[in-house]
Amino acid sequence: MAGQRQIGRQNAGRRSLPRPTVRGKLLILAGLAGLGAWLRFGDIAVLQFSLFLAFVLLASFLAAIVNFHGLSLRRELPGQVFAGERFAVRLRLANAKTRLDSYCLELEDELLGNGGYLEARADSLVNSQTAGPLAAVEIPANSQAELSALTLFRKRGIHRSFRYRLASTFPFGLFRQSFEGVLDTELTVYPKPLFPPVLKHVFAAGLGSEDAPRQLSKDCLGEFKGLREFTSGDPLKLVHWPLSARFRQLVVKEFEPSTPEEIVLAFHSYQPPGSFVARSPERALQILAGFFLHLQRTGSEFDFIASFNDWENIRVSSDPAALEQALLTLAMARMHTVNDLTPLLELLDAMPEGSRRIIVLSNTPCEHWRRLLGRRDSMLCLDNRLRVRNAPNMLVEL
Repeated sequence: MAGQRQIGRQNAGRRSLPRPTVRGKLLILAGLAGLGAWLRFGDIAVLQFSLFLAFVLLASFLAAIVNFHGLSLRRELPGQVFAGERFAVRLRLANAKTRLDSYCLELEDELLGNGGYLEARADSLVNSQTAGPLAAVEIPANSQAELSALTLFRKRGIHRSFRYRLASTFPFGLFRQSFEGVLDTELTVYPKPLFPPVLKHVFAAGLGSEDAPRQLSKDCLGEFKGLREFTSGDPLKLVHWPLSARFRQLVVKEFEPSTPEEIVLAFHSYQPPGSFVARSPERALQILAGFFLHLQRTGSEFDFIASFNDWENIRVSSDPAALEQALLTLAMARMHTVNDLTPLLELLDAMPEGSRRIIVLSNTPCEHWRRLLGRRDSMLCLDNRLRVRNAPNMLVEL
């Protein structure tokens, strides 16, 4: 999912004076040695050689400074992406000088995690296909060069600024001129969507019987959509046996999901009193993101409430902006445990019985909280192990 493209603009950075490279240091030592030899032996040729080296070093030093004059950088990237989704980053390096070109530029970007920032991003926040610096051989006067690379973020969140470093050893590789700055660019990373195919059948069937999701009632299915190859988790009742025998591979009938008009998706991190329950909150957020996208694809409007959002109701309509707001809530979620499910019970009790389908997700195993919500025919309970309960004494392992 790529949102509106964002443009990062260059802030004031730190420009250092050109520093001699190994080659430049050797040349400086050679000039000093020649000067010492002239002072001792008085050989005019040695003095001329030393002065020539000094001239070359001074000219290279000044050229390195001029080479960086008038350079500016802009970064373009999507405003919103999913964790684990590769996206393109475009960098525009402009040369505002009216007559002089700029040469041999190298760019390291913290957003790409390349060059010197490779170790800084060793926490697996960024994974780029580019390890070394991006290179611009020449940028003509009053022109710009466009560099691009693919990268991805493994962790959700909102990131607002990224450092970069521009460097060059022009000319002759005697001095290294560098500039380090920050580009303000807001990037929202949503949790990676997780919605296994078997959950689609559970959602479509509504877990109407103890045999669900493997036994789908005809009344639970929507309009016939077509045929496709069998995948793991497909109910056997949907297999089209005549065509399967003809093509010598399993073929299943596919239906449009039949969903009620009103859907409520709730999440909580209930902590049972006096017990410790292992949790994986990030996986739960991934399942929520998967539910959001699935409901949008099926054209379903829904309400979302969560403990990490202080039980505030978020109405998600067919408007893409509403979905982005819900996904933003997941990206910014700060998970914390709750010891009381009373707020959730009050919200559920206020809903007319049978008028809505209620899906309750938790990163706490279902057996610790399912009975606290009471028996509701229209409620589906699941945890981030994808173990689903639709009745107090029934468990379906997916």
